[in-house]
Amino acid sequence: MDSGGNAYVTGRTSSSNFPTATSHHVFGDSSGSFVVKLNSSGSALIYSAIIGASGSSAIAVDSSGSAYLTGGAGSTGFPIVNAFQSAFAGTDCVTYQCANAFVSKLDPAGTGLVYSTYLGGNKFDAARAIALDASGNVYLTGRTTSTTFPTRNPIQAENHGGLDENFGFDAFVAKLDALGGALVYSTYLGGDYDDSGSGIAVDSQGNAYVVGMTESPNFPIMRPFQPASGGHRDGFIVKLNPEGSAFEYSSYLGGSTDDSAGSIALDSSAKAYVTGYTFSKNFPTVNAFQASLAGGDNVFVTKIYDEMTSFVPASFFVPIVLSASGMNNSFFTSELTLTNRGPKDAEVEFTYTAAFGGGSGKVSDTLQAGHQRVIPDAIAYLKSLGIPIPESGNRGGTLAVRFSDLATYSDVGVAVRTTTAEPEGRAGLAYSAVPIWNLLTGPSFLCGLRQNATDRSNVAIQNAGTEADGDISLRLTVYSGDPAAPFVKILPDEKLSPGAFKQFSGILQSGGSTLANGYVRVERVSGTAPYYAYGVVNDQVNSDGSFVPPLYASDKLPGVYLTLPVVLETHAFTTEVVLTNVSGTPKTLNCSYVFAPSNRVAGSFTIELNAGEQSIIPNFVQYLRDRGVADVGPPGPNYVGTLRAQIANGDVNEVFLGARTSTPRDGGRYGVFYTGQAFFTSANSAWIYGLQQNSENRTNLAIVNTNDSASSHFDIDIFDGETGLKLKTVEDLAVNPSGWMQINRFLDQYAPGIRQGYVRVRRRQGALFFITYAVINDGAAPGERTGDGALISSLP
Repeated sequence: MDSGGNAYVTGRTSSSNFPTATSHHVFGDSSGSFVVKLNSSGSALIYSAIIGASGSSAIAVDSSGSAYLTGGAGSTGFPIVNAFQSAFAGTDCVTYQCANAFVSKLDPAGTGLVYSTYLGGNKFDAARAIALDASGNVYLTGRTTSTTFPTRNPIQAENHGGLDENFGFDAFVAKLDALGGALVYSTYLGGDYDDSGSGIAVDSQGNAYVVGMTESPNFPIMRPFQPASGGHRDGFIVKLNPEGSAFEYSSYLGGSTDDSAGSIALDSSAKAYVTGYTFSKNFPTVNAFQASLAGGDNVFVTKIYDEMTSFVPASFFVPIVLSASGMNNSFFTSELTLTNRGPKDAEVEFTYTAAFGGGSGKVSDTLQAGHQRVIPDAIAYLKSLGIPIPESGNRGGTLAVRFSDLATYSDVGVAVRTTTAEPEGRAGLAYSAVPIWNLLTGPSFLCGLRQNATDRSNVAIQNAGTEADGDISLRLTVYSGDPAAPFVKILPDEKLSPGAFKQFSGILQSGGSTLANGYVRVERVSGTAPYYAYGVVNDQVNSDGSFVPPLYASDKLPGVYLTLPVVLETHAFTTEVVLTNVSGTPKTLNCSYVFAPSNRVAGSFTIELNAGEQSIIPNFVQYLRDRGVADVGPPGPNYVGTLRAQIANGDVNEVFLGARTSTPRDGGRYGVFYTGQAFFTSANSAWIYGLQQNSENRTNLAIVNTNDSASSHFDIDIFDGETGLKLKTVEDLAVNPSGWMQINRFLDQYAPGIRQGYVRVRRRQGALFFITYAVINDGAAPGERTGDGALISSLP
């Protein structure tokens, strides 16, 4: 609308009798974008015009009454006038029709084009929104699949693509000068999955504000109020400086399912107002008129302040660090690994809340840029910084870790490995600190628990909130995993103060139960603070532990596919598989086992799970053999492969898939536990922190190519954690379709002499997702010490 109240409308038409005004002009083909100007009462057309071979998505009007259209245009019949890009560039489309974005400016009378130009690359591009500044510069956003989209002074110079190698898209942001003849700046905007811009606004200083949709877990983030994706698809909001050279801020906006930001407007103080849609029950709300989802999809309206210095830095929650005795003469200590791969030194604040032994407090330290610190004893380290932890005795508690002065939240990581001494070395378990945005608010399940002659199970719960969040109460319900012997026991509610920790030892034997196979539901019944919960399965002989993370039960993850990266049977190791149906209806899993490295499918088979059933299969390869699955022959040769499962009548929030790969030793078993991956954190690149190679430890690194039709090739950048220096790049490692590849003693092979480091795994060729992880084994080489493993997951 202009200052006189006249309305301007645009869209697309192929009608031969499209309504026309007395002043009607056709530019190029007779079908395409239309623009009409209506008088202030809406009773008459002032002018109408057609911009041929195009489809307009947005319109803006300047103070003189000139109209600006943008959208997507075809290869022929589009009018070119005073163009920045006069030629159509879409040449590489096979399964779909190419298009380029366009911008056309009409004079105030609608009788002529001031300029009309393409803006696009070799595939498909379309602008979705347009804004103007007071000088007549044009700001655009949309989406592009092109690898040659025109860029100038880009923040992101390359299209990171999406799920489809041919049609994966990134958002773009571009500024065109007032004459339409030159780009001021133009940049891709996105992560490894699909991203699209849908709204744009500009303030009086020339800062551009862009909103849209992202499916990328590694969307570029800067000073965010929500630093991580809430689920499958989130909205985003980005503010670029006037030069387009840097983000002022960039943030996710969304909950656990599908959300998208569609439009944005600014007030005179440059506060942003964003609207869109959400399917998420936990969409972030503040001072809400309607605080809960009413069903299906709802509209949202969000007001965002520009004072980004108050936004949350990278904060993590560690559910337990300890120095304490356990059963069977075990004594556990926690090794703490802190990583800062960013370009700036990071201030690190620790808040320790004692669960036993006393000595809570808050202290700070500095972690240099590029450095990684492996701290053998977290309790001793915290005490050395000034927390009043007793000198001896059993000591343990939760730990909140807060990094500040970061370039971006994804520059840092925190992980823990808790182990006990054994006659031949050490054994235990590993777990990553939980980013505060991944903490629990809805119900969760702890699966794979058992109590028998060889294993025992404990469960622990924590209030992960701050003092301002207050107390919470959690309710635990114990379920039998055997449908033939149903059992449900609700335990008394547990009230937890901020940072508090509570462990239930031998939980399947509590409350009068004598279960051998079961799982636990955890639910917050009062309070608003987030919580966390985990399970541990310990070997009865050597106390080796398997860390069992929670299954989110409140639509946290979308999808129906789960992948276990490795399931094996060798002369030394076997893989146990756990399948749990926490729902009230039977589930069917359509499965396949793919041999590595040949990528040959051993056979497809189904697994049926009754409502509430938990199946613990001690040797999964033997289970396949017993079922007569093709190509699984008699014991003897090594069987190594990937297990894939499709939930035919449910989703990944209802079924738990986990594995424990172990070897017998010292009268018990040593092994490593891992879960099926539902929403992969890796696509084009991933980071793995905390690799070690010394007299007591070695690290193996593995990659799984989830593309079943083509090989993928990878580069691995290696960084020395003690100096922050990049040492080398291992180039062009090929992984077959659906293949699994493990590199044993990775640092010893490719960076001999360094004691600890971190790596970035980059896909250089291929499509779809990949999974990568590392395992720290006790012993510098196979056969040394216990060989016990601790899994290190990757981060985007």
